[in-house]
Amino acid sequence: METKKLHHYLIDAEKVYLSDSIEKYSTRRGTYYREIWFVERKEDNIKEVWYVELETIYPKDIYKPHNIINAEVIGIKTEIIRFLEETEWKRRKACEYLINDEFTFALPFNIRTLSDIPREIAKACFKHRYLASFNSRHFQEYLDIKLHEYHAKHSCNPEPCLISKSTGWNDDCTMFFHYDLNDEKHRLSKENTLYKYNKAESYNQAEQHELVYKLLQEGKLLGALLVISVSSILLKPFELQPLTCVITGSYDVDRTGASLIATSLFYKSDDIIMEGKVSSLQFDIMLSSLNSLPFVIDRNAIMNNSMDIRTIIFSVASGMGKTRATRNQTVDTKEFRSNAFLIADEHNLDGIKTSGAAFRRMLHLKVNKWEQFTSLFDINDLKPYEFYSGCGVDYIKYAMSNLDRLKERFEQETKNFHGPFAPISLNIYAGIIMLEEFYTRYYNKQVSFTSLRKKVNDIIEKAKLTFDGILASKKTSVTKLK
Repeated sequence: METKKLHHYLIDAEKVYLSDSIEKYSTRRGTYYREIWFVERKEDNIKEVWYVELETIYPKDIYKPHNIINAEVIGIKTEIIRFLEETEWKRRKACEYLINDEFTFALPFNIRTLSDIPREIAKACFKHRYLASFNSRHFQEYLDIKLHEYHAKHSCNPEPCLISKSTGWNDDCTMFFHYDLNDEKHRLSKENTLYKYNKAESYNQAEQHELVYKLLQEGKLLGALLVISVSSILLKPFELQPLTCVITGSYDVDRTGASLIATSLFYKSDDIIMEGKVSSLQFDIMLSSLNSLPFVIDRNAIMNNSMDIRTIIFSVASGMGKTRATRNQTVDTKEFRSNAFLIADEHNLDGIKTSGAAFRRMLHLKVNKWEQFTSLFDINDLKPYEFYSGCGVDYIKYAMSNLDRLKERFEQETKNFHGPFAPISLNIYAGIIMLEEFYTRYYNKQVSFTSLRKKVNDIIEKAKLTFDGILASKKTSVTKLK
């Protein structure tokens, strides 16, 4: 049974794993061992995994002389990086792998059988142009060894990385899912809208902070949009009602551009997130995927869809999507607590001008010239959302570390907010307080956006007057009917 040279599958071998060793005996050969090994070995640019079945008189030592029963390549070197656990209504687990020591691959959560795992890894390898033979049965045995190795490394109690398809807070508001906050404990799924639409990108955040601060100090409508954008991240922990900011006005004014400047605080927003033809289900999915982050709905989305403004306003304000039955006969209700910017034409409001319920869940801004947004720049010359993105992740980090402090100040400052328009006032002031607290720390000086507060108060007072007019008109109509 002696051999004089190293078998080819052991040349440049990186690691070997003993899978099974069975002692055997025959009168002719005496005691010998039938063993199964897996060998990780580099061949050119591929780290192959060999399945080796052998017979030897030297147990548990593949480098000693032995006879080959079977030796074949059964896949590519694969390491378990971490366990993944989906945070949606039905928790599911999967693994993230490092393949060929070069690229990572997260197993889909919808895997139903163990035999699907080697096939998924093989497909991932093929996409990366790593061509190797895959034997599903033996490769699964190899993965089982890797799984035991991973468990042992983590004292049999590895903590999974939580994966969320939606941005926003977890249940106890200790984590926030956002692509800039991905770490070993939690991560935003690549299935999220921001990844699908290539919006998961942040750049020039320091310069964006400077511009945002100037706009907030200026205290015009664009500063108000920034406040509404920021308050989205506090809706869940402060238990606030989301609002729809409906912007009408002149076609010559880039209302969409102003809204994109506001949403660019949290993700790349160089074009519209929601503008084409979408169903109400797609609308719910879109909203829930951007939970706790603001988003823009262009007027084309209204023109191209059966949903009217009233439906959108109530959907946003409810904080929940429609309750739908799932395949396994359970109920799925998606949460979305986000503020929305809706670009509309004046005639789109005809259906809600007499609806007090809709009106007190929205904020209407009419803009006829760009200077109402800001005098700091002309959007025809500068489109900030093309140059800056993501400074708002600093607000999220600050909120996670100072949530109790923020909530204490918020409750103290807004304790006298009452009446039908209180939810809108609370929503907006959460954003103002957040920004004042953040920039006080950021610039190490006391910050209060006095002009902005005055502008916001004027907007809310005007909205209240319109709301009172709607109520008065309804009372008059009822009196006439009597």
